Amino acid sequence: VLKDFALKLKTEKLKPQFILDDKNEAIDVVPFDLSIYEGYQKQYIESFNEGLDIYFSKLDSAKIIPQPLEKYNREMEKFEKRLQTQIEYIREQENKKEKYYNIGESIYKHFKELEKLLKTILDAKKKGYQWNEIEDKLNSGKEQGIKETIPFRKIIPSKKQIIIQLDGREFIIDLNKSIGENANLIFSKGKKAQKKIEGTYSAIEETKKKIKKLIIEKDSEQVFVDHLVRKPKKKWYEKYRWFISSNEFLIIGGRDISSNEAIYRKYIEPNDLVLHSEIRGSPLTVIKNPENKE
Repeated sequence: VLKDFALKLKTEKLKPQFILDDKNEAIDVVPFDLSIYEGYQKQYIESFNEGLDIYFSKLDSAKIIPQPLEKYNREMEKFEKRLQTQIEYIREQENKKEKYYNIGESIYKHFKELEKLLKTILDAKKKGYQWNEIEDKLNSGKEQGIKETIPFRKIIPSKKQIIIQLDGREFIIDLNKSIGENANLIFSKGKKAQKKIEGTYSAIEETKKKIKKLIIEKDSEQVFVDHLVRKPKKKWYEKYRWFISSNEFLIIGGRDISSNEAIYRKYIEPNDLVLHSEIRGSPLTVIKNPENKE
C-alpha cells in the first residue's frame, strides 16, 4: 500500500484537497483523490504542504501535547488547595490563641475569687462532703450572691475538674492544680497555637514559591504550544470568498460592493476570467489564470 501511494506521488498530477465532514470541517488533507474518500465533500487547495500547515495548525493545542499542561494544571490545583488549607488552619489557630490568652487574662483578673472558690471546694471535700453536696452548697452560695461562687457552673467528679464562666467564656479548672498553675497551662496552649501559626506562615511562603515556579514553567510551556500550533499567515485572497476548482484554478468572489471594487482594482490580471451580473451589489467573480491555461 505504501509503495502504491509513493508511486502515485511520483507519477500522478497532484490535486491537494481538504476532506470535509457534514459540518464543513476538515477531517483530513490529502495530495490527490483517494477512493476511501469517494462521496466526501472536498475543498481543493493550491499546495499540499500548505494544506498540511493549515490543517495541523487548526488542531487544538491540548490535542497535540496535552500532557505537560495537564500536569501543570494538576500540580497547580494541588498547591492551591494546600494554600487554602494552610490559610484556614492559621485562622483556626488564631482563634485558639485569642481564646486561651483571653481566658488566662480573665483568670488573673479574678485570681482572688478563684483561689477562694478552689479552697472552699477542697476544704469541703476534706471534711467528707460528696461532690453533689458541694455542688449544691456552691449553687446556694450563688443565690445568696457570694462573690467567689458566682463564676461556678459545674463539677466533673470523674476528672476532678470544675467548669467556670468568666467574662462570657467557659473553661475548665483542674482541682489538682493551683489557680496559678491552671492559668499557666492555659497560657501555654495559647503559646502553642502561636508557634503553629508561625510554622504555617513559613509553610505558606514555601507553597507560594512553588506556585510561582509552576506559573513560570507553565507560561514557558504555553509559549511552546502556541508556537507549535501558530496560525499560518493568511493568503491575500482569504478575506474574500474563494476556493480552488477541481482543475486547480483559484476562484475568488467579492462579499459586498467595497470588496468587489477592491478585487477589480487590485487583483484582476490580463489572463483572468471575470464574471459579473448587471444586478447592483451582486458578487464579482474572478477565475485567476496567471499561466494563461485553456
